[in-house]
This record gives sequence, structure tokens and C-alpha cells, in this order.
Amino acid sequence: MKFTAQQIAAQLNGTVEGDTSTEVSELSKIEDAASGSLTFLSNPKYAPYIYKTKASIVIVHQDFKPERPLESTLIRVKDPYSAFSDLLDFYNKAAHNRTGIAAGAFVHKSATLGQHCYVGHNSVVEQNAVIGDNVKIYPQVFIGENVKIGKDCIIYPGTQILAGTLIGSDCIIHSGTVIGSDGFGFAPQEDGSYKKNSSNRNCNYRRRCRNWSQRNNRSCDTRSNFIAKRCEAGQSDSNCSQCRSW
Repeated sequence: MKFTAQQIAAQLNGTVEGDTSTEVSELSKIEDAASGSLTFLSNPKYAPYIYKTKASIVIVHQDFKPERPLESTLIRVKDPYSAFSDLLDFYNKAAHNRTGIAAGAFVHKSATLGQHCYVGHNSVVEQNAVIGDNVKIYPQVFIGENVKIGKDCIIYPGTQILAGTLIGSDCIIHSGTVIGSDGFGFAPQEDGSYKKNSSNRNCNYRRRCRNWSQRNNRSCDTRSNFIAKRCEAGQSDSNCSQCRSW
């Protein structure tokens, strides 16, 4: 994807200083930026880099005064750091702006998909699953029966969301994550042995991921045996972690 300085300035309510038709296709740090990339200057200690950066466009504070001529096109804004963060959000939304069901995907006839959803190649959405608006399900994802997923979620390749799991809105689930897998509960017996507790799969005790939560690469969320297990709003699990049952 390519964007011109004029398009970016309009998105950020900024002012272009230089060539408004300058195009960029990637975002970079100011010290590592190459031609065709966009970067920003917020921290004064990085100011020397603006005179030698190869970035085609640099976002700067509206009061920035260069000490010598610059090669880059500038976009002046009130807060460069926040503007760059907003631009990252815009860029990511544009990158995930795909819709439709891929030819190799399977969506059960009883499943419900909201508007503007995407289901990638070799992904499976099982019976009675409910998928909210603008959910992006990338290739090789398994969505089990009776799973409910809120709006604006991103499910990256290789994820497994097993039967009865509840996912909130605006959640990000990274590659290799398993949610709703079997738990670890064992009940002690009179003879000193242990009996494995079956995971509860009824509608009252399900795995829940609250709004704005995130599951990182290869994390595993196990089912609770007797009570609902929740991923709280804003919670993020690290790579290769395992969330044990409560």
C-alpha cells in the first residue's frame, strides 16, 4: 500500500511542507528509515537523525525549526508521537481490510457471520458459531461449535477456538493460540488415586475473553472445570504461555 504526503496529512490533520505527492509504503524508525518510508521526530535527542535520515516523509511538531536544509518532506502536527500512533492504527486497519470467504474455507450452514467478515483458506467455522461484524479469520483457523466472537476481532493463522468459547469485541488472538482446551483438574479418590475432572462444556460455564484482550503466539487457555474462566479487558498473555483453569 502506498500513501502520499497529502493523504497522510489529511488523515492526521497536519500540514505538508515539501512535495505533497511524495509516496511512502512503510513505517520506520528515524535512524533506520530508507527511501519510500515514513517516520517521525518526537524526542529531541533524535533530532540529529532528521538531517541524515533517508525517510521520504517525517512527521514533526508544528513548531519544529530545522537548523539546516532537509531532504525529507515534512508533515507538521501538534503531537508527532500520537500522530504516528494514529497512523499505525490506520495502516493496520487498511492492511486487514479484506472481506469474504476463501474458496478453501468451510463455514457450517448454521453458523452466523456478521458484515464485512473474512474467513481465510482452510479455516473452519463449525455449527452454531456466531461471528460479529468485521472479524478477520486468517487461514488455518478452527472455530468450534457454539463459539461466539464479538465485533472487530483479528484471529491470526493456526488459532484454535474450541467449542463453547466466548470472545469479546476488539480482541487480537495470535498464531498458534488454543482457547478452550482441556483443563488440569483432578479429584482425589479414597484409595489415594486421582480421577480426572471432565471439562464443563454447558452454556453456563464457558471460556470467556473480554473486550480488548489479546492472546499472543502459542499461548494456551484451558477450560475451567466448574466455573467460567475469563480473560479480562486489556489483558495480554505472553508468547508460549499457558493460562490454567481458575
